[in-house]
Amino acid sequence: MQQTDFYDPLRQRHPSPDSGYVQSYWTRQLQVPQLPVVTQDIHTDVAIIGA
Repeated sequence: MQQTDFYDPLRQRHPSPDSGYVQSYWTRQLQVPQLPVVTQDIHTDVAIIGA
């Protein structure tokens, strides 16, 4: 596997398109829940989409 140069905001103004990001503690520990797909109309007072 090839080593990717990571973006360092203290040394570079902008990340290059092929640079990776250092994986944070949060993303390493995250376990994304498997939620069911919405297959019917839902009526609600408030909906937050894409948060």
